[in-house]
Amino acid sequence: MILCDQSVIDGYTKEGVWGQATLDALFRKNVRSHRDQIALVDPPDREGFTCGAQRRLTYGEADKIIGDLTTVFGCLKLDRDDVVAVQLANTVELPLLILACIRAGLIISILPPLWRQHELERALNKISPKVLITQHVSGDVDFPNLIRETAANVFSVRHILCFGDNVPDGIVAIDKAIGFARENAETGLETADAAGRIGANDVAIISWNGAESPDLKPLPRSHNHLISAGLTVLLEASLENQSSILCPFCLSSLAALAGFFVPWILTGGTLHIHQPFDWDSLKQQITNEQPAFTGLPIAAVAKLCKDVNDGEIELSSLKSLACLWPTLGPSHSGGDIDTHVLPPIIDIFSIGELAIYSHRRTDSPTINLIPHGECKFPSFSDGAPALMSTRLKGCAMKNGDAGTMLVGQLMIKGPMIYDGCFQPGILGAGEFEPLETDNQGFIASGIKCEIVDENGPKLKPVDRLNNIIYHGGLAVAPADLDVIFSEFPGVERAVAVSIPDPVLGERISAAIVPGGQSDFSYDDFKSFLKTRQLAPYKIPDRVIEVTEILVDEEGVVVRQPIETQV
Repeated sequence: MILCDQSVIDGYTKEGVWGQATLDALFRKNVRSHRDQIALVDPPDREGFTCGAQRRLTYGEADKIIGDLTTVFGCLKLDRDDVVAVQLANTVELPLLILACIRAGLIISILPPLWRQHELERALNKISPKVLITQHVSGDVDFPNLIRETAANVFSVRHILCFGDNVPDGIVAIDKAIGFARENAETGLETADAAGRIGANDVAIISWNGAESPDLKPLPRSHNHLISAGLTVLLEASLENQSSILCPFCLSSLAALAGFFVPWILTGGTLHIHQPFDWDSLKQQITNEQPAFTGLPIAAVAKLCKDVNDGEIELSSLKSLACLWPTLGPSHSGGDIDTHVLPPIIDIFSIGELAIYSHRRTDSPTINLIPHGECKFPSFSDGAPALMSTRLKGCAMKNGDAGTMLVGQLMIKGPMIYDGCFQPGILGAGEFEPLETDNQGFIASGIKCEIVDENGPKLKPVDRLNNIIYHGGLAVAPADLDVIFSEFPGVERAVAVSIPDPVLGERISAAIVPGGQSDFSYDDFKSFLKTRQLAPYKIPDRVIEVTEILVDEEGVVVRQPIETQV
């Protein structure tokens, strides 16, 4: 399925930023060149949170498993461009499934592990998946049963597969499916990618929206979209061939896919996977596996600095360290940390799920600045390719005695930006909702910036122009929560609000206007929200009682309560 306009494909191909190879073709090239090199490594604590022992797979072993999974998809009689939705922990199964779906000509959607039935039903009914795949994960949630119960309300689902044994009725264990497929697959079963029917401009992965919409929307990206995003990190971090990469993030966001998965394939290296976030386990992996590249949420950088200074960890193998920021915006906590004990830092900012901006840090005051015009990668090379362009849609505003300043909305375009969103219920027809662009092809980011003169014109984010709340890398539309919060008995009105968090960037709180005669009970409120099958990060851990919900001149909720906490 190719959604991109041919003129755009021709333009980026002519510029040399888009090519012809799929991600699986690049992976198979690695198999041919170094079959016996280690390709994928599980978290060392795998047995503590999911089924199966830790695995270290060579490229040859990984390729065989990908082939087995592809054969399973063939036996299930899936057609090209059918959607497979997966909700997995961070184990080697996730990258293997991504490549197996690509090889089979399918589209994979990676669902965030924190989603629950409320989010899953809405998402799955928008992409009409034929297959759901999950695995057992220790904790409060029974993921196989969660997926099974959700599938009952998603009419497109034909099959549910699960990694591990003792799967519930109605779900097929993947090991058994592989055994059946090996015995019963048609002779000479040909994969779509091997037959040349899948190209680099076909849709490969569906992720989910960030800042660009208050609604949950599926975002289809081609191989070329993903490779372009990955190149911004690979080039900025100067990753070498066959690099050892440690990924501590779930591969459900563009930042994680571009920051770790794509560079792993492009360098032909080793991808070590960490189940986020066990600090001791992460330090163990860095010490034992000696990666050349890894990443952290920005708030965890201070802890890493302290452990290095205290002699608890040694980082000599790291050539660079990625710091993932939940959004490009006003300075976040952590930007002023003294990081001289760390390797070169690559700041990776999410611009919703539209794009990422990667930049090698030179000093803290300029962390949050983005070039005005062409963004070249690597930024320290004069002849580097431009993988994103920016402009400011705004006007001059008075700036006190200093005169005027140019402020407005950040507009972006580039080869990593998806072409549009799938419309509900018509994915199979290949129809989608194109992104709205201006007459120059730029897309609104939802970020307010001003122009500053910092070694050439730069854009400095000063505010967000939407009501999206970011919990770590997950975007939350608070208006959706307003409705659910307000349905709780004894509440006249309630809204979701943001409170700063040193680790996650933001947490969700609730501002309520009490109603009725009885006292408000937070425990009852929390239990009510759990019955609505909300993801745990959407359940507020703080409730603030207010006399009224403030709105601005346009009637938009002001989500900054300052009243007394209940």
